[in-house]
Amino acid sequence: MRLLFIHAEDFSYQVRDKAVENPEPLTPDLERGSAKNVLVVFMSVEEGDSEDPSYISYVTDQILDVLNRVKASQDSPIPVCAPKPKPGKPQ
Repeated sequence: MRLLFIHAEDFSYQVRDKAVENPEPLTPDLERGSAKNVLVVFMSVEEGDSEDPSYISYVTDQILDVLNRVKASQDSPIPVCAPKPKPGKPQ
């Protein structure tokens, strides 16, 4: 799993186009958003990443550790698929 952390004073997004063939359903309240003093976490799952609850707990702890260190008001996890040799399969 790859994590990219960005601590931003202001962050906003707006959905433009589908990025994958079969995206999850999108509700109107998720089409756009914004936040202040936010920790944006871009996440990508790679082939071979564990689904073991202890691994998921470890990743969660890492995110919370950074969130607390930068004193962000909230976090905003964003799944991404960056070009890499072995991305994980969508579920």
